[in-house]
Amino acid sequence: MISTVLGGIGLLMYGIETMKDSLEWLTQEQGQKLLSLSGKSTLKAILVGFILTIINQKSSATTVTVVGMVNAGMLSLVQATGVIMGANIGTTVTAQILAFRLEWLSLFIVGIAVMFWRVSDTKTGETLSKALLGLGLMFVGLSFVKDGMLQVAELDVTKQLLNLCEAPGLGICLVIAFAGFLLTAVARSSSLITGIMIGMAMAGIMPIEIAIPLIAGANLGKCVPALQNSRGTSRTARQVAVIHFLFNLFGAFLLLFFFRNLLADALEWVAPNALTHQIAHAHTIFNLGTTVICLPFIGFFAKTSERLVPKDKDAAADQSNLDVRMLETPGLALAQSYNEIIALTRTALGSYQMAFQSIKGQEDKIWDRL
Repeated sequence: MISTVLGGIGLLMYGIETMKDSLEWLTQEQGQKLLSLSGKSTLKAILVGFILTIINQKSSATTVTVVGMVNAGMLSLVQATGVIMGANIGTTVTAQILAFRLEWLSLFIVGIAVMFWRVSDTKTGETLSKALLGLGLMFVGLSFVKDGMLQVAELDVTKQLLNLCEAPGLGICLVIAFAGFLLTAVARSSSLITGIMIGMAMAGIMPIEIAIPLIAGANLGKCVPALQNSRGTSRTARQVAVIHFLFNLFGAFLLLFFFRNLLADALEWVAPNALTHQIAHAHTIFNLGTTVICLPFIGFFAKTSERLVPKDKDAAADQSNLDVRMLETPGLALAQSYNEIIALTRTALGSYQMAFQSIKGQEDKIWDRL
């Protein structure tokens, strides 16, 4: 039972990451072009973030690109917030795909992907075949997760836990949400946690009343890697990560305290007796609803992030536009290098002017400033 569950989770994780990494590589050049179309419209920024993340299925890649464009002066902080909101919605497509339960087609997909990989003689063809292979392995892993969870469902402790969590109150929902937060922070993938939940639903041990707080916690937990990766970066990068966390926290608060029962009833009406689709829809509705509710307050989130993220004490560090992660996107790396050269040139010119004035006027105060 343990080996089946762990093996299934491993295959599911590998399939998700392989598919996402391959799609990210295939679309990395188009990402910057698409983001440049967002203009000054917040709605366009959300739509661009949504489309881009549907294409590459990796909201973290979209976030990194957005941070680079903000640092390069190509996007404002408000526009970046809109793009990230759209990326939150786009990343839910993975769960929607898994909800269709195509595990019966998984081995066929894997076979086609491997044959396509063998005959392909281009990098693009190989990467496309890897994306298809990841898709197939996702469903293979999901099948094993389901088989393992069917054995877990027979355990007495599982039945006791399900009875305990039947019609959970706010306290239990908060505990479940915290568990989802921790699991996603460790796994660094909300898609993986949602996939495991779908596998558990296929085995009949994931009622929607438990799934909803888990989804709220998972969407909050996926912000942790971005917060961790923003340490040591520019202030703008940290602000983007904080904004991402803030509106997911706001959405989780609203869902758990006000809308969880309403959402459960709505999902039962939309997809009766289809737990896998209910979980996928809950994931999508959470991100879509949070975006709609937070849309009028984008400026507020941007200003709040400015207060929560203090300016660097070292002014030189705050002026840096360089981010080594942007080397994966040459266009953004060049734009950041251009801005950095301009900043260094201005600093050198200012130092030269101050030194000249100090020598010409014999002013010690100016010399001390150097």
